[in-house]
Amino acid sequence: MEKLKNTLLKYRFLVQLGFLACVLAGIRLVPAPYGKYLTLLLIIIGGVFFCGWACVFGTVQDALFSFGRRFTKFEITVGDRWGKWLWISRYLVLFFAAGALLAVIDARKSLSMLIHKNEIAAAAAAMLGTVLLLSTVMRRPFCRFVCPEGARYGLVSLTRLITVTRDKDLCISCGACDRKCPMAIKVSKSTAVVTPQCISCGECLKACPKSGALTPALRPFKEAVPLALMGVGIWFAIRYAMGIMAQFG
Repeated sequence: MEKLKNTLLKYRFLVQLGFLACVLAGIRLVPAPYGKYLTLLLIIIGGVFFCGWACVFGTVQDALFSFGRRFTKFEITVGDRWGKWLWISRYLVLFFAAGALLAVIDARKSLSMLIHKNEIAAAAAAMLGTVLLLSTVMRRPFCRFVCPEGARYGLVSLTRLITVTRDKDLCISCGACDRKCPMAIKVSKSTAVVTPQCISCGECLKACPKSGALTPALRPFKEAVPLALMGVGIWFAIRYAMGIMAQFG
């Protein structure tokens, strides 16, 4: 398991670059609407892999943060007191994200529009610029506090069949997993990471210095299967609601 885990995480950056190249070249790997269904299946199995491995805007934020570390050690962090509430902001955005408002606040889609040379609203461009600048001193600000797509994926990921689990007996409470998590999840205080914020990037697994302390594991079958079925219902309910909202946008 440790060997497989290390092999997968070693190539995560290459996977991110591959998806970035496909977007730049206008290549769609999976025809619509099958891409959405494949994403849904992956979320139910192992969480929000799309955000952690494939999302181009997430990759850009990761790259900008790494770039910023070359020039300064300054980093904007959100304390536990505020962090436990601010993640809810994604769901407020999801609720109000319809029509023109979505174009203004969704910097991830704004990036895609810029790549393909479409006209965008000035407010969307300003939002994009702000997020990109902030990403140099903060880990994935858009993903953590704004992204409506990530919010939808996150809700369904609560049903994930496989998640990161922590062995309390092996854990040395060093906090390395917490420091490396781009979504500021307190992995070191979790028995199993089941939160809508987790993007299944595996950074916590890679950072852990103690073999076996953090491992991907299957959730209890009796607990996971009903939740997975519920997740499918949540997914389609949200998509239906967003479709209705868009008609009035």
